[in-house]
Amino acid sequence: TYLREQTLPQPDSAFALYYQGDEKSIKQQVTTRLLAALISSPYYQNLRTENKVGYIVNAFAFNLLDVPGFGLSIQSNSHSVAQLLELSDAFLVEFETTLANMDEAQFAATKQGLLSRLNQRDKKLSNVASRYWTEIDRAAFDFETRAKMSEALEQLSKQDVLAFFKQRVLSSQRAEVLAFSYGKNSIDEPIRVTDNVFAHHKLRRIKQLREQLKQHFEPY
Repeated sequence: TYLREQTLPQPDSAFALYYQGDEKSIKQQVTTRLLAALISSPYYQNLRTENKVGYIVNAFAFNLLDVPGFGLSIQSNSHSVAQLLELSDAFLVEFETTLANMDEAQFAATKQGLLSRLNQRDKKLSNVASRYWTEIDRAAFDFETRAKMSEALEQLSKQDVLAFFKQRVLSSQRAEVLAFSYGKNSIDEPIRVTDNVFAHHKLRRIKQLREQLKQHFEPY
């Protein structure tokens, strides 16, 4: 867990939470997209409608080139950051059961909707250029990433998504980044206090130690 507190002028409590996959694969990239499509509406329903946490409630895929990721964000004028995280974590735990018991027809329909958006024809030349430049950035010089993602998505099962969710979102071995702003409702409140937390001010020292280790072992 990597924590970073943001000092913002607005008085609301807010957090953005990012979970990263463990491999740069097409399969995990489409898994995060499908997970976001499956979880987005119930996450909003639970947090925004039922628990009335405030303004923004969002679940989304956050893939950076070949690095797969999944994210959650909430902004609230009525709850503290700790309360928001507690409600969000409780939802995630319950969603494991929801996903496991999800009707195959519902799963297939969500997957088909994502496939349709993924394969949607580019409407502007700028969209084509942007997609090609992204392919160049990721060194995919066959320019077939979208086709490969479509094929991987078609083969993706509910068990695949569930396994990713359990291992990369719920597991104690997950890799997560939590950025937050306390706001007026949660001044100096402890956030994500566990044995596996790095605050952002420690990151520079970690990088220094890594470089020292690389220099020490490089001759061997």
